Amino acid sequence: MKSELSNCKECGRLYLVRYGHELCPECSAEQQKHLSLVREYLREHPGQTASEIAAALNLNLRYILALVRKGSLLASLPDRASIYINC
Repeated sequence: MKSELSNCKECGRLYLVRYGHELCPECSAEQQKHLSLVREYLREHPGQTASEIAAALNLNLRYILALVRKGSLLASLPDRASIYINC
């Protein structure tokens, strides 16, 4: 597998790309930590909105919505107001 250098999409640091990741190892680990916090919070507080999750965990609302777009979390239908863990 050929490795190449790239800038992290989150922090801009130069890093060695492996397995198609767009984030450096540090930012990737930080995002995994945040995802774990969100999942733990949702287990204790199911059906919260993205805004409520962001406020409770002091995370950026855009980050929570990105997790939904990525499929890491599911939004309820039809209004997509409530967020659930994607197991």
